[in-house]
Amino acid sequence: PTHPMREDYFIMPTSGVFSRRNTLRFTTLGILSLAVIPTLTACGKDYQGEVKLDSYDESAGSYEPATKEHPAQNVPKPKKPQDINDDSTGGLYSTLAFAAAAMQYALRTGDTSYLQEVNIPERTKVFFMSNSPFLGGTTWTDNPVVTIALKAGSPTKDGDTYTWPGHFKVDFGAWTVKDGTATDTQNNRLNLDQDIDIKAKYQNNAWTILPLDH
Repeated sequence: PTHPMREDYFIMPTSGVFSRRNTLRFTTLGILSLAVIPTLTACGKDYQGEVKLDSYDESAGSYEPATKEHPAQNVPKPKKPQDINDDSTGGLYSTLAFAAAAMQYALRTGDTSYLQEVNIPERTKVFFMSNSPFLGGTTWTDNPVVTIALKAGSPTKDGDTYTWPGHFKVDFGAWTVKDGTATDTQNNRLNLDQDIDIKAKYQNNAWTILPLDH
């Protein structure tokens, strides 16, 4: 069963119009009030734009997107980048890329095991475990997409907390199939499309994405 929404699970936008109906109960990415703090250098590399995971396990066979006749098949499995645990901007970028891929994989397959391999808030993992449409066996959606885009070339740092302005989007697709019947879900209340500030810390030799209330 889907867990009910609670006020403390909401992500609030840093800009734009906030709509309660299209807000996801989600605490993977924290919110920080805007402040003037120094920008970290990343050896000259500009990471601005949509985060991309470069490596997937495609050994299961040719990927077949979901249709109204069958769920997605042979979905590529995300593979951890080699630098994911590096104490560097590249390491944080790789953590975000793997996290986004793990979230999308969970929604497309119902398999949340890859979410256990990245340090995100437990409530976020619970969200995907309880709201993944595929978990019912006879229910699936129109190829959900999870996107994290970074709005700056590198994060800023305040103490031991890193902040990276970005945009977070979860799109469950245009339809849902349940027990053989397709239903239009283009206005799914779980969809999210918001500007956010990502907060993270490097601790215990790995990156941790901080929750909303940190």
